[in-house]
Amino acid sequence: AIAEPYRRARLGMAHVQIARITADPSHYALAETALQRSLTIHPDRNAAALTGLGALAGARHDFAAALRYARQAVDADEWSADAYGVLTDALVELGRYPEATDAVQRMLDLRPDSGSFGRASYLFELNGNLPRARELMQRALDVAAGPDETTFARQHLGDLAFATGDLAGAAAHYAQGLLHHPGHPALLTSRAKVASARGDLPAAIADLRAATATLPTVEHLMMLSDALTAAGDRTGAAQADELVRVSDRLAAAASAS
Repeated sequence: AIAEPYRRARLGMAHVQIARITADPSHYALAETALQRSLTIHPDRNAAALTGLGALAGARHDFAAALRYARQAVDADEWSADAYGVLTDALVELGRYPEATDAVQRMLDLRPDSGSFGRASYLFELNGNLPRARELMQRALDVAAGPDETTFARQHLGDLAFATGDLAGAAAHYAQGLLHHPGHPALLTSRAKVASARGDLPAAIADLRAATATLPTVEHLMMLSDALTAAGDRTGAAQADELVRVSDRLAAAASAS
């Protein structure tokens, strides 16, 4: 009897993760259905479903709701590292950094993995302590449990290197990440930033075209438009701009449905 609500909660969380990876908002409705069903079946102290609903609210940028669900999840299970992760994320987005630091420390105490080290790294980055941020993200890489976690850590280590002007270091991290996850859109986009900073617009455009072919987010398309404009390709830039407008309309329609 207990297995079914937790299966539903895991299914809901999986849909949240798929939506984040694919930028397909249709998964949000599927996530909500599964998570609410889990709560209906097992309404008492269902930390897994509450955590999932918090993650879903955060993905929808409703950070007040994310915080509310995360606090309920922590109250239901004070040993849930996942609940503290959602709590950390909500507090960060709401600008409540001291509370977020306490939450991520609790997450680290419960489960020192890539997720907790990565969140701690981000908090130090927000506070301007890039050396400590790099150290913690390196810890996230060291304990990465699979290709996805390795890619996550390499991406952020590259971003931290790029932020300090270390283009060679950034490029090396992105290259390593792409070895584990060839064609990863975020890594391709990041590598394009390095190419642009080096003045290699053809390489930047090639990576951005590959990234937008897989994941045509507004951010990626705008970067492609900027690179094409800088290269003097007005027709290509106009086509990218039109895709931005289409993506905006689709996102608005999905939010309204």
